[in-house]
This record gives sequence, structure tokens and C-alpha cells, in this order.
Amino acid sequence: MKKVFALTLTILLLLSAFTFVPFADDDETELPKAVTLMGTEDLPPISNQGSVGCCASSSITYMQFTNAVSRYLRTNYPEMAINPSSGEFSEIFSPKWTYDFGGSGTAWVYNVLMEHGALTMDKTMFGVKKLPNEKPYRVDDPKKPNAFLESAVRWDISEGQMEEALNIRLKNFEQIWIRKNTFSNENGKINLTQTEVGKNLLEKIKAAVNEGNVVVTGGFSSSWTYVDQITGKGTLAQSFAETALVCGRGSMSGGHQLAIVGYDDEITCRYQGQTLKGAFQVANSWGTGWGNDGCVWLMYDALNEESEFAELNFSDRVYPIDQFCFVDWKTDIEVGLPSLYVEIEVSAKDREAVSAMLTTKSADNKVKSYIPYLFKNSKYHGKYQLDGLNYIYMTFDGTTDGDASKAIFSLDYRDLLDAETVATDQFGVTITTKEEGVILHSLKLKNNKGEVIAEVALSEEGQTLQSSTSLWFDKSLCNVTIPASDGSTGLQMEEVNALYAKDSEITLDYTLIEGYTDENMKVTISDGTKETEIQRSADGVFRIPVKSSLTVKVEGVEQAAEPTPTPTPTPTQTPTISPTPTPDSTPASTEASSSSSVQTPGEEDKGVSPVIFIVLGAAVAIGVAVAVVLAVKKKKK
Repeated sequence: MKKVFALTLTILLLLSAFTFVPFADDDETELPKAVTLMGTEDLPPISNQGSVGCCASSSITYMQFTNAVSRYLRTNYPEMAINPSSGEFSEIFSPKWTYDFGGSGTAWVYNVLMEHGALTMDKTMFGVKKLPNEKPYRVDDPKKPNAFLESAVRWDISEGQMEEALNIRLKNFEQIWIRKNTFSNENGKINLTQTEVGKNLLEKIKAAVNEGNVVVTGGFSSSWTYVDQITGKGTLAQSFAETALVCGRGSMSGGHQLAIVGYDDEITCRYQGQTLKGAFQVANSWGTGWGNDGCVWLMYDALNEESEFAELNFSDRVYPIDQFCFVDWKTDIEVGLPSLYVEIEVSAKDREAVSAMLTTKSADNKVKSYIPYLFKNSKYHGKYQLDGLNYIYMTFDGTTDGDASKAIFSLDYRDLLDAETVATDQFGVTITTKEEGVILHSLKLKNNKGEVIAEVALSEEGQTLQSSTSLWFDKSLCNVTIPASDGSTGLQMEEVNALYAKDSEITLDYTLIEGYTDENMKVTISDGTKETEIQRSADGVFRIPVKSSLTVKVEGVEQAAEPTPTPTPTPTQTPTISPTPTPDSTPASTEASSSSSVQTPGEEDKGVSPVIFIVLGAAVAIGVAVAVVLAVKKKKK
């Protein structure tokens, strides 16, 4: 019996040498204790909004949207990748763009990003401050104490910038308000660290940051209470002399937005004799001279209206943060021009005196309309004030009380597009003016390739607009689909899924890969009921007539035949000419006949199964064990 036990033990010990690391199970991985986006190439440097009320745009457009776009482009369009951490204005989206059109409201800024996109800071930006007490949109000239820096206050939409901004837009955002009916504890007080719904929200924020997302937050800055020293540096803090926001006290006023860029569950600080643990790393827009090089630790308990510690439940304690806003870089960014948009070129003295409403009219004369957010939110546009002066009107180019200037509005039709009725709908615009002498210079309809597909005829001088003017494009639209070709079939062709005017004509654009010929190429179009072959025109191109919505199919691109050289005849040999191989023929190869190293297409080289190693290991272990037992027996004898 002892011998059997010894044999079994020996086998088990030897088999332990062949243990394999198990696969991870499907359970969710526990979040790291600390994560920061600071120092990553997708996050721009800390900004300074100065005296402009653009904190929402600074946290959303500058920090959150820039980070999301950078990560999205690097992953999906590496040729378009940017590096916001460099601080280059061309790599960072401008808070001025969304402040001009969205003002100071959080949701207003998001709506501008969704409908109008954004420009980078090299295209539109506030002026540069030259004096410590100077407003960034003020002229630095003692002779002109009440003058604007025109480049800082103009709307940058005079040369097609709105069309450029439409190329990168926000698809969606999630705004969670901290309300008592949702996040209250049994005492009716807001508590995020002890209620189940509150703890879930904190985990949601951490998970978003861990996935590379900036989370925007904001609240009542007048109530924010700080300590200037922490007691535990956790993983991310650089020194004990760092600032932490520990609670809200007093007035619930002074709305301000910030950006959560990290968290550390091990950070600790002392306040009123109590130790608070865990904090979000929050980036502000007040420059690097504020807080911890522009950031602050927002302690988890600070989010509570009722603290975890009875000693910190002061009579004037309030909840300091009232919202969290999420954007996922993987799903919420949209690249490319919209399917259909209108381009309106006007000139006016007062930029706030012009607005537009996009309209469609169905075959049975039902009219639908939509007001772009730029005009819908006009009363909240960013305002620029001068000391001692009342608000005065500005032209599009930033001059005050000046002559008329031009603007080009590029406006997406968005929800007015109906795939089922696009071929029968008529598209139009209603322009409203609040001043006399507003002139319409051009009105164009464009598709997602930036091509003009319809235009309203105007005189060279343009059309002087009335208080309300409705204009319609006289073209019906059809959708044209051309599948992409990556070159694997000898043809390189970009995908087309665009609207074109009915009865127009488009040219098929493609590039032949070297070694292929389009001599026998066949192009057919299908409207869903029948196929029609398109003949090559005299100049060698395929022109596709657009009579209805259609799909284009291209086939027949072939490998070009390589002529076989004629052998040089000898005096004793009659010259012969080898037949030219057809495109489908494949010359025989003596090397190819050896199949020992040839892998069948689609067959994987799976290598040696790990099971074999386990069986061999077990066999070796048993053999060694038997040898040991026999040796012991022999020795005893």
C-alpha cells in the first residue's frame, strides 16, 4: 500500500511540472485602483479661459471632444491622427466655436457639436492676452479703451469654415443630473458613496475614464471648499502639498464646468479631523497656476450632500456637483460630411439679424421644417461686453456698428431626410431677417461629397431679402450607391453613397491596379427592378445617368496578358511561336509540384495540440515513477 501511495505521489509531483495557465473567465475585470489620462497624447494641455464665460466649451469642446476625436481617428483613420498633447492649435478643437454658437450652457455646447461640428483652434480662437488684467477679446491700445479685437470676436464662417466643421461631429452624449428624487438616501439627502444608485454612477465614471474617456462635470463653484494638503498620495499624487475639494458649503451659485481626467481610490486627505479616501482627478480651465498644475482632487465624499461622517454634516453643507456628462470615443464620433446640407451666402450688418429654417415639401404638399441650433439658440450666443458700453451689434467679421459683411452658413438637413420620400420631396429654405438690406448671394444644395447638386438661380448682385423669404430647389433627389473596391480585383474605387439631382449625370471614378486591364470592363446600374448596362463614351469614361435611385455594379476587370517572347531560331531548327497564355491560364511550375511545404488556402497551420504535451508529460511521469519503484525494489533485494 505504501508503495502505491509513493508511486501516486511521484506521478502527481511530476505532472505538476506540466500545469498550464488557465484562460480568464468571462466575468468583468475589476477596475484599476488608479487611472489618469494626463500625459497621454490624446489629452490637450490645461487651458485658461480668462474672463470669457466659456467653461462649458473649455471642458467639453477643448478637453472632452478633442480627446474623443483623437482616439477615434487614431483607431479608425490613422492617416488623420492628431496629437493634442503637443499643444498645437491645429490639433485641438476650439472652445470659441461652440461658445459663439452655444453660449455657456452645457447641453447647448453639445448640441452645437452634434449639428455644426467644430473647428480647431488654428481656424478660430479668442485673442491672446497681453496684460494680466486684459480681457482676451479686448484691444491692447490705451487710445482705444472700448474696442474689440476683431479676430477674437468674429464668427469664423466667411470662407467655408462651417462646411469644414461639419466633417467631424458628435453623434450623441449622455447627461446625468444629480437630483434628489434619484440619488437620495433614506434621509432625503443626496449621497453618491453609500446609495446603490450613487455607487453605480461612480463606477460608471471610473469605467469611462479607464476606457480613455473624459467625463465632464460641473456645479456650484461658490460652494466649493478646499484643503491645500493631502495625507496619502495614493498612486497619482506628486506631493502632499496638493489641493483637494472636500465638500460644498454655503451658496449654490457660480455654475462652472470641469473635466474628470482620472481617479485614485487611495488618495486621502484630512478635513475637520476626518480622513476622506478616494478622489477624481479633475482638470479645470483656469490655467496651470491654479490647484495642482491646473487640476484638483475631487474627493468622493465631497459629492455627498450628507457626508459619510456625521462630523462633516454642517448646517450649510450642500452638494457641490449637479451633473456628469459622458461621451464615448468609440461610438459617439462621426467623420464625414452629412448626407445633405444647404449652403447659404448672405451679407448683413448685424449677424444676429439673420436666421434660417430648413424645409421639405412632400408630393402631397405636406411641409416639414427644422431650425438649426445655431439659430434656435440665438438668444444664448456668446456675448462680448465692453466696459461702460451697452451691448452693441456686431457684423460677422467682428466689427461693431460697421458695414455689412458676408457669411456662408452650411446647415445639415438632418431629421428632414426620409429615405422613403427623398426622391419625391422638394427641399427649401426660409430665411428670416430683422434688418433691411440683407442680401442673399447664393443658395446651394450639397451632398456628402461636397458636390453642388442643385442651386437657386440668382442675379450677379444677389437677392435683397424681405423679413421672411422662402426659396425652393427645383430638383428631385436620387440616391446613388457604388460599392468600394480595395484593389484586390484589379480596381481601386471609393465607396459612393450620395444624393444627386434627378436627370443629372455622374462620372465613374476608378483607378486600375498595375497589371490589370479594363478593356472588357462591364458597368451596370440597377434601380431595384431592372439592370441596364452603361456603355463607355467616346472619351473612354463611363457616364451614369441618374433617373432614379440606383446601385452601380462593376465587373470584368482582368489581369493583363503578358506576351511570351519568341525564341531565337538556330540554323538547324525551324522557328516556332509559343501561344500567348490567356488571362485564365497558369503556367506549370516544377517547384509547385512539391506539396510538402504548401498550405491549402483557408487551412490553418494549427501546430501541435497542447493535449499532446499533456499526454506525453503524463507518460514520462509514469515511466519515471515506475523506474523509481523498480530501483527501490532492486535495492532492497
